[in-house]
Amino acid sequence: MLANAGWGSLFFIYARGLIREEHAKAFNYDLQAICDDLRQKQAVSNRQIISQPLKQPSRRNNK
Repeated sequence: MLANAGWGSLFFIYARGLIREEHAKAFNYDLQAICDDLRQKQAVSNRQIISQPLKQPSRRNNK
């Protein structure tokens, strides 16, 4: 993935990583608190939430 990324793409990959890190750090890396915060932000946003059914894993033929 990174081999084909241009400098602009690398910047956004790096920036998003920093944002995730800062968000996790703000909640002392507590996964439950992070998820609760994201759910709360999602609930008050004006964005349409689209959920899709879970995909069943495909079974491989082990012959």
